[in-house]
Amino acid sequence: MKKMLLILILSTPIFANSQVKDFVSDLKLGEIYTNKLSLDFVVMNTFGKEQYEQYEYCRLKGLGFDSMSTWWPNQCERQVEDRIAFLSNDNFYLMDCQIWDPIKKDWVIGPYKPYDNGYDYYIGNGFAFSDMNELLDFNEDGYLDRKIKYTTLDYEASRSVINEKLKDMLSEYEEKIKNGEISKDVDWEEYREEEFRLNNNFGWWGYGYLTKYSDDGYLYFLQ
Repeated sequence: MKKMLLILILSTPIFANSQVKDFVSDLKLGEIYTNKLSLDFVVMNTFGKEQYEQYEYCRLKGLGFDSMSTWWPNQCERQVEDRIAFLSNDNFYLMDCQIWDPIKKDWVIGPYKPYDNGYDYYIGNGFAFSDMNELLDFNEDGYLDRKIKYTTLDYEASRSVINEKLKDMLSEYEEKIKNGEISKDVDWEEYREEEFRLNNNFGWWGYGYLTKYSDDGYLYFLQ
């Protein structure tokens, strides 16, 4: 009898652990405030020592996005109060920016203007995304995730960031050919595309996921 009971226990599915918790399917992206975002939404493509130290301090303290400044140097004014995090064509006015007026030939304060117009939502720090309307537990951690298409290059200076990376990559490519690490038959464009693929586009663009672990917790961005 004891042996049969043990067999039944071992063969019974543990349904409790198979239940995926859902905190994202009903998210209203246009109503999320900056104080509900994790540090995952801080763009660190270009940063100085002080900003990096601030980021590490906030990360170790378990603080969120609003503990970092949301401004981009010489572009957007710092947001003193928490605001709607994800801006769209309907509410860019919620974020005042320093923009160039070609008529006045001077910098003026006006609504945020995306550098890349191909996305649905913008934070104003370089992070922008479109909702793919797809739900799944992509990393199988027991929490439902919301798929998005994203970029962290929604700012004018992003061009120089990419150019600098390509410059370093080209030097590496030429050095590898010189040392015989790769064949001379490997085309530069082929090498470049493969490097971007292997490095997940260096986190600059692609597909990712939004997730939450509780109703009142931070919203996280996963790659």
